[in-house]
Amino acid sequence: MYKKKFIYWPVLSLVIFGFMFYTKGMKSTHIDGPYISWEGGDKVQFTYVGYDTIQVFEQAIDPAMEKSTFNGFLSDEGREYYISKSYKPEASPVYTAPKALYLGNIYGDYDGLVEFLKTHGIVNEKGNWAWDKGHLVFTGNVFGYGADVVRCLWFIAQLEQEAASAGGKVHMLLGDQEIKNMSGNIGTLNPTLYRLYKQMDIEYSGFYAPTTIQGKWLRSKNSIIKINNNLVAHGGISPEIVSYKLDLKTINTAIREQLTAQAPEQDSIAQLVMSSKGPLKYSSYIKDGEENLQLMENHVDSVLNYYDASSMIIATTGAKAVYSTFGNKIYAIDLPMDKTDVTLEGLLQEEDSFYRITSAGEKIKI
Repeated sequence: MYKKKFIYWPVLSLVIFGFMFYTKGMKSTHIDGPYISWEGGDKVQFTYVGYDTIQVFEQAIDPAMEKSTFNGFLSDEGREYYISKSYKPEASPVYTAPKALYLGNIYGDYDGLVEFLKTHGIVNEKGNWAWDKGHLVFTGNVFGYGADVVRCLWFIAQLEQEAASAGGKVHMLLGDQEIKNMSGNIGTLNPTLYRLYKQMDIEYSGFYAPTTIQGKWLRSKNSIIKINNNLVAHGGISPEIVSYKLDLKTINTAIREQLTAQAPEQDSIAQLVMSSKGPLKYSSYIKDGEENLQLMENHVDSVLNYYDASSMIIATTGAKAVYSTFGNKIYAIDLPMDKTDVTLEGLLQEEDSFYRITSAGEKIKI
């Protein structure tokens, strides 16, 4: 280990950075990170992982501070990271927005995500928030097949701060891929990252543990919300959820408790919300991009009536384009980004109108 002095940032009251480096010989230029943890109250640790390489930077910090902004240390040294000692769930999962953009499976496609948001004026050319009071909604599965999951997460966290300052809102909902990766199931991890972490004998999910910054941030997020009379979740809401008479806050709390090991064993509500009938995985309304005609429309109506909603916006459909079904009661917005013939699209809501927007800049009324 050796110590290296970096630029002094007065606003952060920091002085010295420590740096540790371990290598067996690089095989790839891909560096994954940073993963950040708040260590011991008076220092923050940044970890970057590459093939046969771990780089760890430690930065002193005033332990009295609750929130801070840091710059990266490697190729990301121009990027700012907003972190907090603690992250708390919002009091209510119900929101009103003058306009909202709903995005399905990002799957770690950082470049595609940034380009898409630039195309539609959500961010400016520098990647900063430019959509004033609009709401940007990620409906789960930011994790997945792409190699830049952590870059996507930090970008979303950055936009979250910037949007709030402008009177807007960014919602990062949890999907089944977030749950899997935080729980140690990395079967859909990008092959480059999978080999990287296996070779280094590092537990990938450890970087999203409840003690890490990313882990705390993700565990504060909702899995289902209601915006402008639309229920929004990665999966749909099943009739079984309605039969338990679960409100949105109860569903979100039950999922968080599973992620923090606070749920009682054999808890029936926890088992339900984490199952294929819960909002993380439910996919019975639409299968492989087609309506499940075996389901009666009154199932959809029963859910919407119970939650006093006009539609569901879901992302477990496998559709190749954003579209609506069941008489505009369900909007299918996820696209299988692991398929080469599919590009990112989104569902835009402006007042009572919905539009399919594309990577080519198209805006098509639904």
